[in-house]
Amino acid sequence: MARDFIPITVSQTASQAALLLKFKELLRNCEELLVLRHNDQIRACWYVGNRCKAVMDHLHDGIDYTDLERLFGLPAGRGKEAYDLVSASVVSLDAIIRLNSSADLVKRVADQVG
Repeated sequence: MARDFIPITVSQTASQAALLLKFKELLRNCEELLVLRHNDQIRACWYVGNRCKAVMDHLHDGIDYTDLERLFGLPAGRGKEAYDLVSASVVSLDAIIRLNSSADLVKRVADQVG
């Protein structure tokens, strides 16, 4: 197992672990969706990631991530890293959705004007 791998343990106390695992699986599927420009599925991934981040936002103070680690089934000391990865993924997905929407608009204008 790679050193940068963050295991997620599903348990009764890790009530948000399933949400994080769902987001991880959706992100894995996003690579192909990006190539095919399936914005609806990318938006669904963004939505789950945004829900995950919203829960995470309430579970840390920027220093202490122990509640986040417990509820998401993360190893001690890995909460900030997991939070940063989820947060960056959500921002990236948002940018991709906006870029794809802009590209669609440009194509529509190019096809319909002149």
